[in-house]
Amino acid sequence: MRIRAFGLLATAVALLASLTAVLGQELTKEGKATVRVVHGTVQWRSSDQPWDKLRVNQQLAAGVTIQTGPDSYTDISANGISSVIRINADSRLDLEKMTYGGSLLSGDQETLVDLKTGEIVGNVKKISDGSRFRIHTPDGTAFIQGADFRIEAQPAVGGAFKVIYTCVQGRMSCSTGQEAATLATGESWIPGEPAAVSTMSLSSNPPPSLRGKEIPAVRELAAAYNAFGIDLLRVGEKANSEQSVFLSPVSVAFGLSMLQNGA
Repeated sequence: MRIRAFGLLATAVALLASLTAVLGQELTKEGKATVRVVHGTVQWRSSDQPWDKLRVNQQLAAGVTIQTGPDSYTDISANGISSVIRINADSRLDLEKMTYGGSLLSGDQETLVDLKTGEIVGNVKKISDGSRFRIHTPDGTAFIQGADFRIEAQPAVGGAFKVIYTCVQGRMSCSTGQEAATLATGESWIPGEPAAVSTMSLSSNPPPSLRGKEIPAVRELAAAYNAFGIDLLRVGEKANSEQSVFLSPVSVAFGLSMLQNGA
């Protein structure tokens, strides 16, 4: 009798393990990247396929490579709307992995992109504790949970790369396997250099790529987005004073930007 009960228990455990594996596969879904803006010459390809012109509103799956030409850039939302990445001129970026569990808006997300060369800037909104947003580079990986960032991979002598990690706002961590750094707002880090040299404040000594007119321009753009959001909510509330109103100023702003760029 005990042998039979043990056999039934073992069968139940095996069935439960199989069911868990199946449910895990069903709950984990493949995400996409959406192209928001294209300026200049921007190409994409999958695996060993020929290069093709990148277009606004195009949906890209994992395994795609994006390449920008001189004086060109593109903005993409990777794996939903929790992130925006701008791939600047003369850059190459691989979309390695984009998955999510449950809801795309509230579920855990796994995002991995690989900056081969060039420069990217972007924003990753605060994501769940179970989510991961990673950016591989030729010299390490950046882990971002909610920050505005800039990462540069500059070719150096002998086929090596000089990688500069910058946290524009928020917090992010970086690691090469041998050394690591946690960056706060306005701090930069170059692997292999002392932290005292590579960690800089935007207010006192900004990195060369953030000097001049660029910082005021970014602040002006942020102020314009904030003012637009407040005005939109005010108009929506006035038009629907007797009802609850839910609006997403960011989504509306993205839509208008896409229209402006020919969508």
